Amino acid sequence: MGVIQRQGIINSLVNYFGIALGFFATLFIYPLDWDLYGSIQYWISSAMLLTPILRLGTNGLIQKFYPYFEKNNIPGFLGMIFQLAALSVVSMSLLILIVAYFLQDTNFLERLQMNQHDALIVYLFCLALIATNIFQAQAANARRIVVPDLISNVFFKLFLMTLILGSYYGFLDKALSGPLLILFYVGTALLLLFYIISLGKFSVKGFSWKSLPKHFKQEVISYWLLGVLNTLGLVLAYKIDVFIIGSSLDNKSVGYYSMFLFMTNVMMVPMNSLSQISAPEISESFEHDDIPRIDRIYKKTSNNLLVIGTVILVTIWIGILFLLDIMNNGSELKPFIYCLFFLGIAKILDLSTSVNHLIINYSKWYRYNMLFLVLVSALNITLNLILIDQYGIVGVAMATMTSLFIYNSIKTWFIYHKLKIHPFNSKTLVIFGILAIGLFIGSMLQSTALFQRDLLNLLLYCGLTASLLSLLFYFLKISPELNAIADKFVKRKQ
Repeated sequence: MGVIQRQGIINSLVNYFGIALGFFATLFIYPLDWDLYGSIQYWISSAMLLTPILRLGTNGLIQKFYPYFEKNNIPGFLGMIFQLAALSVVSMSLLILIVAYFLQDTNFLERLQMNQHDALIVYLFCLALIATNIFQAQAANARRIVVPDLISNVFFKLFLMTLILGSYYGFLDKALSGPLLILFYVGTALLLLFYIISLGKFSVKGFSWKSLPKHFKQEVISYWLLGVLNTLGLVLAYKIDVFIIGSSLDNKSVGYYSMFLFMTNVMMVPMNSLSQISAPEISESFEHDDIPRIDRIYKKTSNNLLVIGTVILVTIWIGILFLLDIMNNGSELKPFIYCLFFLGIAKILDLSTSVNHLIINYSKWYRYNMLFLVLVSALNITLNLILIDQYGIVGVAMATMTSLFIYNSIKTWFIYHKLKIHPFNSKTLVIFGILAIGLFIGSMLQSTALFQRDLLNLLLYCGLTASLLSLLFYFLKISPELNAIADKFVKRKQ
């Protein structure tokens, strides 16, 4: 079992444990205080928008250029990263203050519905998040993604549950939730720092710009400055929806939408795990001009992710109404269940094209990805603003689905044009056919209750759906890798 598969599987299990916690919280804890949950999600989405601006392209440098430092035995890699990160934060913070000063007499800032307290929370949260992201990326360079995700994902779920329960039962002042969020991520950054040191990857001493060739320094600076467009574009393409809802509607709507977003994000767990561990592999492959290796990663991940995503989406779709009947205040979400459908299709489109964003980012054509992101981000924002007025949060989900379809289509075509590789094969059509049939049948059976208890209906429908789809994919041999994992699991049980 290769390092990508092994770390990806273990990390997926860790993340699914976090999702199990999140699922429990979704049913019984988050609905206890929609406003606080919505506020926290609004802070997080706002920070996700601001963070790439503050750090420019620093984060992308870590996996783009680490193989070069390793190959040429150049010391102090993180020393360079910290220097550029500090310069990025200071310069961009000053620029933001200057822009805010000139906009203070306009109604632009008021339209964002963010007061000074929220702005300070978001800014400090960004600083902690930048440090956390740097250490996570460096851990991935060491092919270690499990512990960082355990800290930043599972621990965060427990922390968020504690905040909501504390507010609901009155032993925690809501005003403290923002500062506590910042302290949590400061603690996360410190834990990851100690982890990096324990791996022997905390290399800050000995770095000198003079030791780098002129052409390499130019490439680093170019990637650093242009990287903000790449990262910000990703955020605008994937994260702008929550921010727009919070700015245009209210925190309760953010809470509703975030619930459906959480459900569909279950599909992305393997993708996130594989992306973290594949990034250094793809970067290293480009460093050694090993395109066949990239092609293998590209094709294997697409089918594997599509199979998993299809099973999860159809299972959730068929059981969504029973789930909302069990959930505290779940009836409030029923008018918006098509958020789940459109967001789910958006995730499927992402999964089908697997690691195409990494392939472009770590190739010599990375500047094109930034152009694609800027164009698609503009489209996404426009569609969000138009459709939110007509269809509310369901319109936002529709905008997200449309934008991601266009974005992934452009990237897939570009990679094929440049490298003559693509992630699809005949099995891809089979998977999409099973997905369409599954969603159609799920729509027919959503309201068909066989038992009086909603929990029994949920367990029956979801259990049977997941089992039947898994068996169908197994016997059709759609994914040899997933079949091999299943076979090993069965043998261990015997």
